[in-house]
Amino acid sequence: MQAIKLDLQQQSIMTPLKAKQNDRYSRFFKAVLVDGSAAFSIPSGAALTVRYIAPSGSGWYDTITEINGTTKHSAFSISGNEVTVELAEAMLTKPGNGMLCLQIYTATGYRIGTWNIPLEIEADPLADSTIAASDYYNVLTAQVAQALGYRDAAANSATAAAASAALAQQSSQQSKGWYATAAALRAAHPTGQNGDWAIVGGAIDTIWVWDTDTTDWKNTHQQTDMTNYYTKSQADAAFGQANQMPQNALTKKVSNVLDIDTSGNMAAGNMVPASVATENAATLINSPVSTGAFYAYREVIVIRSENSTLHQQIVVKLTEAYPSPGRVWVNKYSNDAGAWSGWTTVSENQFKVQSGNVSTQGTGGWTDVQVTFPTPYKNIPAVIVTPSTQYSNENVMVSNISTTGCKVSVFAPSTGFSYGIYWQAIGLTQ
Repeated sequence: MQAIKLDLQQQSIMTPLKAKQNDRYSRFFKAVLVDGSAAFSIPSGAALTVRYIAPSGSGWYDTITEINGTTKHSAFSISGNEVTVELAEAMLTKPGNGMLCLQIYTATGYRIGTWNIPLEIEADPLADSTIAASDYYNVLTAQVAQALGYRDAAANSATAAAASAALAQQSSQQSKGWYATAAALRAAHPTGQNGDWAIVGGAIDTIWVWDTDTTDWKNTHQQTDMTNYYTKSQADAAFGQANQMPQNALTKKVSNVLDIDTSGNMAAGNMVPASVATENAATLINSPVSTGAFYAYREVIVIRSENSTLHQQIVVKLTEAYPSPGRVWVNKYSNDAGAWSGWTTVSENQFKVQSGNVSTQGTGGWTDVQVTFPTPYKNIPAVIVTPSTQYSNENVMVSNISTTGCKVSVFAPSTGFSYGIYWQAIGLTQ
């Protein structure tokens, strides 16, 4: 198990955590938390989470879901200032590089995070889906899981059967039988006890129970007054069109993307969902995409204030299918301004992690190496550098960070050796 010393006051260069693709319930690391020269005291009752960015995506967790899909256990084990952390399978489903940190919270609002820890995930040479069903591992795993399932099912069935038998016995002992009328029941059993029950006939046979509060038999059947409710035909008439609106998008196509009723009348024919579908976006009017093929699903959303149409806002939303599946475009019309806000998209700003290795021959002192990012960033990214050879020790640093690259410096005193530096950058891509 890897152990990492984390000084919460001063950042240092850390060797990346290493894991294998698709590892599960098997990868742990120990974080030794210090505050300068003293052991860090984790607040009483504090909660911990792991935040991460990995090739499989980003997220956070504090528990691990077990193999049955329902039971969970804590991802942490705390002893003094040492925290043993289990790596979640969700982080390890794709190979590549990422990073993670620990966050510590208390109910009083206190919160502190560790410095980011680099993560390297080695690819599995053979995916599970390609292993033959007769392979020993697959067969054994399936048989063990099946045996455990049979065991749990048998235990649950035995418990349920015992409970059902007890209820059946109690129910049969307290049943008073069937009576044609309530008067006949009361005449046969003028008194009773909690749990006594009987069936009384009529247009609908109903169950009656003995009520000790009123010392009388009580009909448990309650008939709901449906006078103020819609009938099925009324409900279909009122809501059927709304339920079928998405179906309209299959046949209704628009070329003017902003052709809507700006008064907010949702009953208008141009307010229903529609499709934007063309191989030449130049033929579209008021479209966020103007070249090439463009396919999207259009929705119109009306938001009204308390005073009817005063300050009313109308949003046209496009969910793109091609060329960027899942990208969402929005354009807002304000009744106050009488104008559109313009198209914006929330999916252009995506975090991207890039990494690599550079090397240089020793020069007897500090040597600079220029790094160029394969994909430029929208803003200046965060960059981490760490030695990747046994000669580099910890004498590396980074400077001159821009959206396209950075300068890495290494102290290379021996001219006969090659010094390696691992770098990792994270930020918003253009």
